[in-house]
Amino acid sequence: GQVRFYFDWNWREAEELFRRAVELNPNIAQVRGLYGSLLAVMNRVAPAIQEMRTAAALEPDNVQRRASLAVVLYYARRYGDAIAEIDRAIALDPNSPVAHLAKARYLTEADRAQDALDEIALARYRDEPAVRAELARIQAKAGNPEEARRVLPELVTATGDGRLAKDYLAFVYLAVGEPGHALAQLEAALAERSPTLVWVQVDPRFDALRADERFVN
Repeated sequence: GQVRFYFDWNWREAEELFRRAVELNPNIAQVRGLYGSLLAVMNRVAPAIQEMRTAAALEPDNVQRRASLAVVLYYARRYGDAIAEIDRAIALDPNSPVAHLAKARYLTEADRAQDALDEIALARYRDEPAVRAELARIQAKAGNPEEARRVLPELVTATGDGRLAKDYLAFVYLAVGEPGHALAQLEAALAERSPTLVWVQVDPRFDALRADERFVN
């Protein structure tokens, strides 16, 4: 199911496989979480959230389960709920770099860009290209596009040598007001069948492109 989901982009078969896995054993949190992610990508919000809540209930002390529930709430544009849920993940592991990075993203969409900058400063591995890309996007949203542009060359290099997915570079271009460059990166990611591209149709970071027929097509 995971291969069908992320690599083959065959969501009908992926759903059949995940549903069968749940039937065989409904108490495996990882399976429920993967199925919830698939439902989120398919924009089936209510069942996606329910699957993630089930996964979190099966493993209540697992940071990843809380973080996965939070990200589905974020894709549903329920930013306050997403922040509350990621706070529960951080309470379980205050040093989780994934949780702090996620919270910074949610705060940004909740129009709290300055709080997001404070939050991302708590994330470890701040030199990782994915974190640098998110920081650049937040800087642009906080009214500092010149700071975001300053790091664009290093992000382009990281994309070229495979350390950064092209769709990550796309959302930075979009944040600094360059939708043409953003679309070019998304087209390149599509040609490469980037696994993270499955989220593009529900990710708020790409909302500014949704009225562009090039994005729709």
